[in-house]
Amino acid sequence: MRKVGYKVALDPSGRLAEAFGRVQQVPNTLLIAQDGRIILRKLGRIRIEELRTAIERLLGRI
Repeated sequence: MRKVGYKVALDPSGRLAEAFGRVQQVPNTLLIAQDGRIILRKLGRIRIEELRTAIERLLGRI
């Protein structure tokens, strides 16, 4: 097994992929608000600055 520096959700039934809009490719980043809304969806690598900005907006700091 290969180690990666991020958490991985295993979804053998496909229920999570379906719930989040038919996720079929990786990497796929989703930023989900506390109320369940998808704030950011990014297919492919995401730059840390892009993720940080989205989180700051979500927290009302920008």
